[in-house]
Amino acid sequence: MRAAIEHRAGAIVRRIGMRSVASRGFLLWTSVFLFCFSSFSVAQAKTGNSIRILSWNVRNYNLTDRYAHGHYRREYPKPEEEKAALRKVISEHQPDLMLLQEVGGNAYLQELSEDLKSEYSLEYPYFTTVVVEDEVRKLGVVSRQPFEENVNPVTEVEYFSYFDDEVQVKRGLLEVDVTFGNGKKLTCMTYHLKSRFTSDKRDPGSAIRREKEARTIRNYLRESMASEPEKRILMVGDLNDSYHSQAYDRLTKVSGEKVMIEVPVVDQNGESWTYFYAKERRYEQIDFLFVSPRLKDDDTLQITAQILGNRSVAAASDHRPIMVKITEIP
Repeated sequence: MRAAIEHRAGAIVRRIGMRSVASRGFLLWTSVFLFCFSSFSVAQAKTGNSIRILSWNVRNYNLTDRYAHGHYRREYPKPEEEKAALRKVISEHQPDLMLLQEVGGNAYLQELSEDLKSEYSLEYPYFTTVVVEDEVRKLGVVSRQPFEENVNPVTEVEYFSYFDDEVQVKRGLLEVDVTFGNGKKLTCMTYHLKSRFTSDKRDPGSAIRREKEARTIRNYLRESMASEPEKRILMVGDLNDSYHSQAYDRLTKVSGEKVMIEVPVVDQNGESWTYFYAKERRYEQIDFLFVSPRLKDDDTLQITAQILGNRSVAAASDHRPIMVKITEIP
C-alpha cells in the first residue's frame, strides 16, 4: 500500500484507497462534492470521563510539488522520515480523535491508520476527509470509534463574494459530534483558512479572502448555536493568520458579541508559537483553539490544552500540534 502511495500517480492512489476502504467495511461518511461544510457523528467514546483530541497541520501528507532529499520534486509524497516522526508523536500521546489539516484524502489516512497499527499496535480504523475546492490539502478526521451517523452537510453559507467571483471556503469546515463520559455531547470542528500565497494582486497575502472565509464560518457557527442553544463547540485548526488579524476578529465576534472564545495554549516552556517558516526564520502562532460560550460556561467540564513540541514534532511538520483534553467533572 505504501509503495502505491509513494510511487504512483494521484488518480491511482485514490482508486487504491477507495477499494481498500470499501473492502474493510469502514463506516466512512463523505460529503457530496459541491458541499463546503461536512458534519459527522462519532459513537460514544470508550474513554471514561474524558476525551483527548489532537489537532495538527501535518504539512502536505499528500502528493504535491516539494523540496525533498536535496532536490525539488514534482508530485512527490511526504518523505518517509517525516511520516515516521508523525507516527511517533501520535504514539506518544495516543489521542482518541485526530483533527488533521493538509491531508491528501482517504488513501493517506488509511496508510496512517495501517502504519500506526503495524508499528505501535494502535487502532485508528475510522477516518474520512472533506471534499471541497482544495483537492490537495484537505481536512481529515481519524477516530478510534466508528462514525455513528451522517448529518446533512451545510449548504446555505457555502459561497461568498470575492471580488468578481462567488467562491467557497477553500478547505471547508469539518464537524464531528462526540459523546463521552456520562452521555456528554461535544461538537468538535477543524478549519484551515486560505494560505498567504495569492494569485490576485488585489489581495496581497490573501488577507481579504481569509477574512471572508472567517466571516462565513462565523455566520455558520451563529446559526448553528441559535438552532441548538445547548451546543458545546470546540474548534481548533490553522487560521493562517495572527491574533491581531481581521480573520481572527471576524471568526470570534460580531458587533461586540463574542461568538467563539480563544483558549490560550502554550508548550512546556510557556511559548505559544505553532508555526515555523524556515525561509524567513520566523516563529509565530497561527493555529488556535476556540470554544463556544456554552462550552466555556459549562462548569461540569474541564478543558486543558497544550502545544506539543520536541524533535519528532519538528521533523514531522512545520506546525506544532495542539493537544486538548476535555474531562467531565463528577
